[in-house]
Amino acid sequence: MPQWLSGHAFLFSTARNLSQAKARLAGLAAPSWSFAYDTQDLVERSIAERVAVNAREAGVLLKAMVEPAMAGAADVRLQRVPVASTHTGEALAQLARDLGLPPIEVPNDSAEALYHAEHTVLKSFWVVPLFHLPANYGLSQVLKSGAARISSFSDAVEWEFPRLELLWLSPPGTRGTP
Repeated sequence: MPQWLSGHAFLFSTARNLSQAKARLAGLAAPSWSFAYDTQDLVERSIAERVAVNAREAGVLLKAMVEPAMAGAADVRLQRVPVASTHTGEALAQLARDLGLPPIEVPNDSAEALYHAEHTVLKSFWVVPLFHLPANYGLSQVLKSGAARISSFSDAVEWEFPRLELLWLSPPGTRGTP
């Protein structure tokens, strides 16, 4: 989980340990794994290429799967998983569901229980988090959105998740509609 959500992300080492990776792979003879990612997505492709370079340094050859239908059969899969909740336990449980992992049960909301649950997921190496990319949205005076609605309880504007098909540009000083 990201540091802003869990408060204990700094306890997990992010240092690259090439010798440990090679030691874990010592029993395998030049492993070659299939690697699924969205080859049409330039961001995913650049991340996948970096992952493949790092894997090659550890002695693993990752072969890209270009057939989207075969992605479920891949040995390794690059996957974006949004944080589903601002509650750490719920976010961790949803992460497990999204990734097809066994259910995660956190007995209580203590920091120790949450850390232990996250540590259990990470030590299995079925999931290797690469980074957390926050989603930020902003509107200017010329960018209009059909996603805004006025709350019935106040005059404040509430924003729903912006859908691109509901955005349009309007020249400054006009009240243009799509």
